[in-house]
Amino acid sequence: MSDNDPILVVFAKKPVPGKVKTRLCPPLSGLQAAEVAILLIRKSLENFCAHWPGKIELCVWPDARDDLLAGLSSEYGVSLSTQASGDLGEKMRLAMAEKVNLGHKVAIMGADVPHCGADILQAACVALKSDKNVIGPTADGGYYCIGINQPKLTMFNKVHWGSEEAYTQTLSSCADVGINFECILPVLNDLDTFEDLQQIAVQLPGLRQFIND
Repeated sequence: MSDNDPILVVFAKKPVPGKVKTRLCPPLSGLQAAEVAILLIRKSLENFCAHWPGKIELCVWPDARDDLLAGLSSEYGVSLSTQASGDLGEKMRLAMAEKVNLGHKVAIMGADVPHCGADILQAACVALKSDKNVIGPTADGGYYCIGINQPKLTMFNKVHWGSEEAYTQTLSSCADVGINFECILPVLNDLDTFEDLQQIAVQLPGLRQFIND
């Protein structure tokens, strides 16, 4: 690990039953959905720590005060922080700006793609070190990774978060302020719905218990 390696900030929601992964309910219960969220965070950290060269930070909403999260932070040697207020765009912009202002390259990823391959993670890291902006689209129209070397105040102003147009709107909104993405990562399926759970469980056997219950 080098201080010149980009930092990876992993965005996640605090795994509170009834507050996280609600699109899995039904057929899952609120408790089961929270258990899925915990497994995703754990598997994401395991994967990212194995394949991301730089430092990793777990950034949680609405707060990081949680014994389980503190335990994962200690177990995987990652720092723990709380997301800023605002919509998703403002949270990401402030997280990126904080690191960039300290002289670091930075990527933000969700904890919904623990199946992201080592080759994708390494490609994102190499691109950022080469001063290229990076984005990784998801099959549902969003994106699982973004890294911008010179974040701008209004770069996410025209994005409707959670919509099927979030990815294309981000490209357009960023282009309006002179931000273009030289590195487009492969499309991945992130885990939002029960159908996603069924598909990703093929790659992550630990998720199969939630399908068979």
